[in-house]
Amino acid sequence: MRIYVVEISSSYAEREVSGGFMSSRKPLYREMDKRCYISCCPMERMLRVPLFTVIVFNRPFVDNTEYVKYCVARACRIWEFSYDDHLKEHLKVREATAKEALDEAGQQSGVMASSSLSECHAFELYLAACRTISSNSFLLESMVVKGNSRDERIRRARMTEYGPDLEAELERIHACGPVDADGGRRTPVHYIMEGLDSPRCEVPFDLLMDALNEAGRLPSSHVYRLRFSPLMKESHVAFRHGTAFEWLNENLIDALSDNVLVIEYGEGANDADFDFDLYRMFMHTIEMLNNSLDSVQVVFLLPFGSDFLQERIRRAFMAPLVTIARSKGTAAWRQCDASERLVELARASDVETNSSLESLLERYRCNRVEKPIEDVFSDWMALERARQNFPVYASSFERFYQSSNAADDAYSRLDSLVGLEKPKRLVREIVGRLRMNKLLAQHSLPVRPFSMHMIFSGSPGTGKTEVARLYGEILRIEGVLPEGRLMVISGSDVAPGFERTFARAKGSILFIDEAYSITSSVGLAELIALMESHREDTVVILAGYSDRMEKLIESNPGFRSRIGFTVEFDDYTREQLCEIFELMAKRAGLRLEDGVIEAVRDEVSKGGRRDDQGNARFVRRLYEDVLGAQQMRLSKIANEEGIEALVKDDLRTIKASDVVSRCAWKQDASDAKSASATLASRERLERLIGLADVKRAVLDRLSYARVQKIRRDLGMSSEFIPIHMAFLGNPGTGKTEVARLVARILKEEGMLSVGDLYECSRKDLTSCIVGETSAKVCSLFKRARGSVIFIDEAYSLIDGAKGGVGDEAITAIVDCMEKLRDEVVVIFAGYTKEMGDLISLNPGLASRVKVRISFPNYSKDELWSILELMADEWGMNLADGVRSVFDRKMAKAMQRNDFGNARSVRTFLEDAMVAQAARLVGFEGIDETFDVADERLSTLEPCDFERSGCASDTARRSVGFVS
Repeated sequence: MRIYVVEISSSYAEREVSGGFMSSRKPLYREMDKRCYISCCPMERMLRVPLFTVIVFNRPFVDNTEYVKYCVARACRIWEFSYDDHLKEHLKVREATAKEALDEAGQQSGVMASSSLSECHAFELYLAACRTISSNSFLLESMVVKGNSRDERIRRARMTEYGPDLEAELERIHACGPVDADGGRRTPVHYIMEGLDSPRCEVPFDLLMDALNEAGRLPSSHVYRLRFSPLMKESHVAFRHGTAFEWLNENLIDALSDNVLVIEYGEGANDADFDFDLYRMFMHTIEMLNNSLDSVQVVFLLPFGSDFLQERIRRAFMAPLVTIARSKGTAAWRQCDASERLVELARASDVETNSSLESLLERYRCNRVEKPIEDVFSDWMALERARQNFPVYASSFERFYQSSNAADDAYSRLDSLVGLEKPKRLVREIVGRLRMNKLLAQHSLPVRPFSMHMIFSGSPGTGKTEVARLYGEILRIEGVLPEGRLMVISGSDVAPGFERTFARAKGSILFIDEAYSITSSVGLAELIALMESHREDTVVILAGYSDRMEKLIESNPGFRSRIGFTVEFDDYTREQLCEIFELMAKRAGLRLEDGVIEAVRDEVSKGGRRDDQGNARFVRRLYEDVLGAQQMRLSKIANEEGIEALVKDDLRTIKASDVVSRCAWKQDASDAKSASATLASRERLERLIGLADVKRAVLDRLSYARVQKIRRDLGMSSEFIPIHMAFLGNPGTGKTEVARLVARILKEEGMLSVGDLYECSRKDLTSCIVGETSAKVCSLFKRARGSVIFIDEAYSLIDGAKGGVGDEAITAIVDCMEKLRDEVVVIFAGYTKEMGDLISLNPGLASRVKVRISFPNYSKDELWSILELMADEWGMNLADGVRSVFDRKMAKAMQRNDFGNARSVRTFLEDAMVAQAARLVGFEGIDETFDVADERLSTLEPCDFERSGCASDTARRSVGFVS
């Protein structure tokens, strides 16, 4: 049905009507042979002038003006209005919305109108259009926007995001020409348009309807919209009271026929949001429409990327459907066409163009402003006139136009980042693909869509957040994201329900740091579903440590199909960290004296390699500490010499001493004690008893590492050779002590970053579950970055058969040794023969442990010197005669297979001290009358060593209480 409102000119009505027109008349339907429905009521504020509502049935595709006039004249005769034969000449007919016409009729006619509307099957339309909540109406109405020429429609279509599909359909409509009234079906095809709830689809829809109307393919210029959405369902009265199915029936569909019908439907982002009742109503509506396809033009308005839904609609809908899809990656305008048109407009207006016109066009394109080119030209003309009239603001106008060059700025900022070659290369590749898609779309070829969700994996401080921020800006410039903001959240902070988070991040980058902290399987499933449903308007970046991100991806198969790209952010090299320091100082306007960068390089080498403090974060903290040291130095000068002694150049100058002393003013007592304890590590190594060949081999290797550092500091190229070592020998020969000193020397001399010693054995490296051992080894190496790992009794990793946890541990150790070759030193220790078996077991291990140092057993004289040194360190004196007892007992102990070298000496000394205590308290009957000067407390007698168990007593001692 088509609805019209008919007015009579007031002068004619007041002159011709007899007795006045003060009340409504009974609506006519049967009296009009059921071909139309007519009601009348007084016009507001003009009670003597009637207003007619006319519903015409089964007359689509034609101009009903004369027919409506005929019907009104006939009704007036039935109502016995005293109009003459010239009535039709004074009637003004216009097509109207149902709400405008039926609401007026229903209010004035009351029950009479309701019954008559029911009789003509228009009562359901009356309920849907006139008795709903206006903010969320189930039925909306509008009229077709007309008036564009063919060329104008094509040009405007090219400037929309629907360019290729829309332009092709407009060309087809224009090629068909006007449809003959007797040419059969006038709606050969119906349409699917993407863009539910998006204002960007309105212009393309208006252009399509305008072309169809010009070609005579629209039943009328009246557009109805049926809105199936969860929001509408929650607020709509009919749905709240369960009466929607009562009036969503054949009568309503019949009433909507003879018009344009837009059906809006959008499914939820995941299964939990799917509303089956709403979907059932939607599909039922399609079934009813299949009986009226000759007299209605249907347009389905669906969300972006709803391919599966479109396929279901195609199966249920009994007519061909043409899809008008948004071209992924298409810019707001085809730049060349828009530029040519602007030049034409300038030439027609006799205006000389300049670069500012192109800049304004680029600004609108980047910000996705959809304006006709004529409006862009008018805006530019207004801006140019304002710039000429207000020359004092010339610089402001210049900045306004220059801001359109955001693309150059974003790309230059990306290129200026230190390192990060992999992320930079990936961003360039993505931009290349986006631009190729634009080119394909401009030539009406199918684009190659791809997912732009990403994984940024790597350690903290490697630039992930900064690259994500620039990536968002670049996607905005390329026309992919409307805003390009960066919204950063932590996986641990995500509350249940991602829907609100995605709503806030719409049109931007959603950066989820430590995404593996999302532990709920329901939360992960929802995230994956939303990544798919929002792939057109939101880009998700998941960030975190590489190994844990890999586990996250493996935890749900849906991740891999949604993630378009994965990029590893490598740790910065020492040179890159120094470059970052220089860049920070340059941006702050500071001047670096000679020697500052060398000092920074030393500090970078000594610290900042642990995951929790490394990379650029360490440099930032170092930079802040250096500024603090500079301020302390300048403050001291001001206090001693006066503030006048400082000039501007002093305030902006950083000295090498500021870097060296940067921690002196914040170091606590424990740090100072630790520093003093490790001050003479090289000297302590050289003073170890015995081990002449060991010390020479170790010091040679350390000297090589030191020369490599000197070459590096001088800017010379130097290939790093790892100094992994194997310490071979019996227990107690000094392997652990030498390893501890090696770590301290490497720390002190700037060759290692942290300098701790991580002592471990088989139980620290293996897990009872096969497959978890590798993770345990990798975790140890990550903690030990910048330090030394000492694996005692490393041969215990040998299993009886291949494939065990020991074999897995060895493979993982070799892999980590290679990956962290310049950050971790590994020292293996154990018996000579067994260590030979271990090294030969794995070729990778043999090639990486080239330094193998044998620790010989100590001689009897060396063992005596060790005993003297231990006794001195413990504050004990050895009496005359102890040496002879020591030699006798040690000679027997050295013949045993379980002799422990220095460990046996320590046990020998400890047992002697226990025997001394027993002698002083028990056998000599001395009470507590000792004083500090009493030498008996600090003197060990030969008899104490005679009573010592040592290692020579072959009999096992009883343990426990005896009578």
